[in-house]
Amino acid sequence: MALDKDQLIKVYVLRLVSSLVPQEFGQEYIQSLAADLHSYLLTGMNQDSKNTDVNQLVDHFKKQFLSRGLMQEWILFQQILDQLIQHRSIDSIVNYLILLYHLQSGSNSNSQVNQGNYIQSSPFNDQITSNHNTPILGHSNLNRPTSENSNNSNGDPKATFINSASNSIPLQDLIHPYYESLSDNEILAYLSYTLCGLDSKLLPISKINGQDGLQIQIPETLNHSYTCLLTSIIEAGILYDWLKSSVDMKKGKLPSPIKTAYLRVLELELSNYLNHITSLFNDSSKIQSLLQVYNQIQGQILKLRLFYMITKENIMTDKNGYEFLLQMWKFSKFGDSNISITSKQIFEQISVPYYEIIEHWIIKGELVDNNDEFFISYNIEENHINDIIQFNSKKIPDFFTLVNKEIGYKIFQIGKNLIFLNKYCKELNWINNYNVKYTQFIFNVHQGLKSMNMNLINNLIRIQFDETLNYLTLIIFQKNLMFDHLINFKKFYLMNSNDFIESIIENGSSLFSKTSDSLTSNQLSNVLIESINSSTIKNYPLEFVNRLDARILDLTHGNMGWEVFTLEYKIHDLPIENIIYYDHGLLEYLKMFNFFWKLRHLQYLLNEGYIEYNDIWKNDLSFILKNSIKLKKASNLNIREHQQLWLLKSFKTIGIMRNQMIMFITTMIRFFSIDLVEDCFHKLIIEKLFKSKNPKHASNSNNQKLAIFNKTFAKSIQNKKIIGLEPELVEHNMNEYTIDELISIHQKYIHLITNYKLFSEDQIGKVSGDSYIKNIYALLEIVFMFIKASEEFGMLIRNYIAITNIEKGLQGGSNEEYDDDLEIIDDKLKLMFNQIYNQTYLQDFKSTKELFVKDLKSDLDLKDLSRSL
Repeated sequence: MALDKDQLIKVYVLRLVSSLVPQEFGQEYIQSLAADLHSYLLTGMNQDSKNTDVNQLVDHFKKQFLSRGLMQEWILFQQILDQLIQHRSIDSIVNYLILLYHLQSGSNSNSQVNQGNYIQSSPFNDQITSNHNTPILGHSNLNRPTSENSNNSNGDPKATFINSASNSIPLQDLIHPYYESLSDNEILAYLSYTLCGLDSKLLPISKINGQDGLQIQIPETLNHSYTCLLTSIIEAGILYDWLKSSVDMKKGKLPSPIKTAYLRVLELELSNYLNHITSLFNDSSKIQSLLQVYNQIQGQILKLRLFYMITKENIMTDKNGYEFLLQMWKFSKFGDSNISITSKQIFEQISVPYYEIIEHWIIKGELVDNNDEFFISYNIEENHINDIIQFNSKKIPDFFTLVNKEIGYKIFQIGKNLIFLNKYCKELNWINNYNVKYTQFIFNVHQGLKSMNMNLINNLIRIQFDETLNYLTLIIFQKNLMFDHLINFKKFYLMNSNDFIESIIENGSSLFSKTSDSLTSNQLSNVLIESINSSTIKNYPLEFVNRLDARILDLTHGNMGWEVFTLEYKIHDLPIENIIYYDHGLLEYLKMFNFFWKLRHLQYLLNEGYIEYNDIWKNDLSFILKNSIKLKKASNLNIREHQQLWLLKSFKTIGIMRNQMIMFITTMIRFFSIDLVEDCFHKLIIEKLFKSKNPKHASNSNNQKLAIFNKTFAKSIQNKKIIGLEPELVEHNMNEYTIDELISIHQKYIHLITNYKLFSEDQIGKVSGDSYIKNIYALLEIVFMFIKASEEFGMLIRNYIAITNIEKGLQGGSNEEYDDDLEIIDDKLKLMFNQIYNQTYLQDFKSTKELFVKDLKSDLDLKDLSRSL
């Protein structure tokens, strides 16, 4: 707080007395002497008894000095006292005391005075921006007469010294050039031009070479006190000139609407400043002295300093508009009222473009931010909606999260839902009605978001979020049947429809046994149509059946039809494609289809082998089987009879091995289909998507469906209303999720299946030291080798029986000519059997399976599977 004149006189009188009275008088006496002098200056100078009081005061001081032999000190003190009491006004006394103090300070520091009196200032001086209390103008160097040392010993008062005996200048000569000055009226006549950044005769202005600033020359006849005061006043003119130049330089060139809005605020502030200066100098009653001018524009100087700092840091740099907006918000909460009030006014204006961005986004789903100032942005290099529209939670401004921390996320989802419903779902009528309703509420009922308080904005965002999410759920699950398509993906890609897959394998077995380059689209289509007509799929709605297609993968996947065939369930025409296929979702399904297809193919071949062997057993080996009882009881058997008994035994043994492999394949298929796929589907799809999971409505193997929607509209819930706005929400049985959440739910579901530990290369068995999937593929390869070997073994048996039947059909002919053929076949059969039993089954399949089962037993999650195997 500034000192009043009474306090100033008191302070400077004490400083003066302390500098003139020797310390031997004691501090208490010095303070008493200062108090007496201060009291006289304030109360005694206008009284009739002035001369008497002065004489008494002088006599009192004289006795104190002379009693201590301090003649020279008394002469100096008396001289200053005589000069002081000559002043008739308080202002004159204050100025004289301040002048004496500065003269003594300057003399003690032996400062040198430069020729020429200029004030130079560049607004880019770091000192300006670092401390608002530091005047923007530097201290002036005054062209004043210098003192010369003299020595006078005759006791003449005119020869007394103000500082010390070594620096001798008469006090009157020393004071005169500093105290005499231009009159206030003469300075005021030109000052208004300087404050407006204009040149004048008294205060000429020139540019500083190589710098962006002004140089103002101060008249040499101006005293030091006026120079300091004038320096502080002229700061406003220099600030105004720099700010005006900055506006002219940046106007129309800033890409940021926030910064552009600030320039409009700054232009208005500069215009108000000019009006204030004009009004001030047009009314002579308001200003009659420089001190009055300073008092009138002191608030303007502080405000211009703030605008200077803001402009330099934000407009003259590449700082982002969002950062600028956030800075103004923080400044508006500043403790200093001058800063907070001005910053709040600036914030109110520059935040308008930011609110306009939000208005476009939540009404139309349009992003009008071209300067990366919003917390939502587009990545035009991406193709999927989830990658194109990006959300940056770190850029949500504090002033928007005061009421609700989640408001930024909801704003993001509102616009994203609108884009999805418009661009992908083509719900143009609903979008248009939504647009009209909220445009009317925001701009007709209110005057834009900026006119609303944060509680009202929060309620508006909540209602828009609920309404868009409710309609999105309706479109995704009722109109586009996402849940039904997920069931179909499970049926076809994850082979949950057993009879259909078996029908494809059976109808296409001969075709799939051909080389992949010989397959045609027409052949695959015929197989698919036959399989649909011979399975329960024929009873499916055409909406789903028509989406099925058969195709082959890239020929690099294999050489045989079995290796490259795949089903395709098309949803390219539906917006749910963006949810299910996100992040290569289709490839995840195809990968699982390929694996399950191998299992089902092997299961089919094993079953075919079982049927083939049953036919051999019942037909080809029937006569051997009939004689086997007799042969077993006979004591002497010939070579042919031994061969026949061995043939029956080996045939049965291969059947037993096949059954073991069928059990293994069947157990693996059941585990993957029920314990893995169905369990994941129930936990991550049904339980996540539906509010009520009533068992009688639950989806199961019979494809019964959960109830999804009612046909009636729900009444608006009271706590979801705001004045003038009532959302229309549809009552349904679905949990409402955003696009991001739906994608996440589906990804977790399919990834939990495809990344299951039995499919992972990183999951190593504790016993075998190999990954689970490596052992599974090894076992599948062994099964395939067994199938091929057993097929060859069956063919040899049929050949053996055929030759035997030929022998039996010969009448009176010799059988010796067929002995060699039977012996060759018999050798092949024994060799083949030994290879199947010892190598393929015992050494390969059984040992590998045992290690695999031990690995499963050592894993808590897979113990149940190990028991089944």
